Amino acid sequence: MKKKFGKFFCTFMLCLAWTMPVAADTGPKPSVVIDFEGVEDETYYVTLLSKDEFLGPYSFATEEDVPDGEAPEDVAFRRFCEYEDADGYRFLQYMDECSETNQFEWGYYPPEEFKILVYFPEGDRLLTDGRTYSCYAFDSYYTVNINGDEMSVEKTDTSQMRRENYVKFGIKFFIRLLVTLALELGIAAAFGFREKKQLGCIAIVNILTQLVLNYMIYWILEPMGSMAYVLFYVPVEILILIFEAAIYCLLLNRLGETKKSVGRIVGYAVAANVVSFVIGSVVAIGIALWLPTQIYFWEL
Repeated sequence: MKKKFGKFFCTFMLCLAWTMPVAADTGPKPSVVIDFEGVEDETYYVTLLSKDEFLGPYSFATEEDVPDGEAPEDVAFRRFCEYEDADGYRFLQYMDECSETNQFEWGYYPPEEFKILVYFPEGDRLLTDGRTYSCYAFDSYYTVNINGDEMSVEKTDTSQMRRENYVKFGIKFFIRLLVTLALELGIAAAFGFREKKQLGCIAIVNILTQLVLNYMIYWILEPMGSMAYVLFYVPVEILILIFEAAIYCLLLNRLGETKKSVGRIVGYAVAANVVSFVIGSVVAIGIALWLPTQIYFWEL
């Protein structure tokens, strides 16, 4: 009966993991981030020009799309629409007023090849260097320096951001690992697994699964966006639970003098993972607020 329960539990969890609904548009999306220097005291709008008529929800403007109002954003929109590029690059109806942040970000279907166009309401002037740039990495970073009517563009040096994030990722992982080990070893003792070899086995398995989970979180799930994170995080946790339960069923009785039933071992795996998931989530939120990081991708 107990063996049947263990088989039923594993089969049920596998079915649940593989029948979770998946959204069609949760895959990775590249971005272009541009920091502006030399225009800190000016009001200005930014867009990227493209040769592609359609990019995701964006497209070249038609006559019906052009606003006729006199609000600053309407005027900027019209001026971007009217701009004629010698190479055929055009406005895709995406722009942003960047005066407060001095940063422009196109985070959903940015053009692969583009030109940077800036509009200054004061003086009604458009500014571009006329050069073509590209999405050179998953997240492409540029820095634009404007001096009067001169504009220079360079790739942003992200090496410092990368080093800072690696350090923060390491600190986060270490804290979560300590919390997880403390919880799961404490629950193991409550379930009767107190021998050194058993606790050592549980610790090693948890270190391995935490390495896999954190790799998937930081380098697979988070870059895919919040929807993918929500949809896939729970199935990943379920698969880890199944893996841990299977390993414990194979090893814990061999490493201990007192034998435990399969149901008790599986019950421990479920209890330990549920508790560590709930408490670990709270800890992770607290760490994120204390030590915020952002995922950056660079050209290999």
